[in-house]
Amino acid sequence: MADMCYNSFKIKSNHCITSKDIVSLCESLNLEFGSDHIFVPGHMAEGGIIMQNWPNKKKNEIKCFRFGVFKNGNTNLIDIMQNWPIDVNNILEKWKSESEKIIFYKPNNIYIGLSFEALHGASYWTLIELRKVERCFNMIGFERYGTFYKQ
Repeated sequence: MADMCYNSFKIKSNHCITSKDIVSLCESLNLEFGSDHIFVPGHMAEGGIIMQNWPNKKKNEIKCFRFGVFKNGNTNLIDIMQNWPIDVNNILEKWKSESEKIIFYKPNNIYIGLSFEALHGASYWTLIELRKVERCFNMIGFERYGTFYKQ
């Protein structure tokens, strides 16, 4: 299967994204997808979540989604993103025990675009999976903005 990267949908909220939100998001994704899936924060400059395990995953396959921040149609990540870890090893456990940190500040008119990737032969994200991701963002107070983009 060829590598695939596509923007699927944008989310918005009236509050900042915090480290506790990311912990809750990963826990919600793990529950929503089932015990044979594992979601963790990814080692990517713009921030994102990696599906670390899923049924029939092969060694080098990667499935993830990255955060892209849009302000009035323009990417403007530097001004609002803070505290995304460089070292993501055991970051969920660390964030659970630390005081809450703001990851994305929430100025007016900011939307977070989710770019979904399926790399090194991984199966593409399905509409069912995208809806599960959307439900998990809803659980932490974020709503989809606009429609799902076509693949």
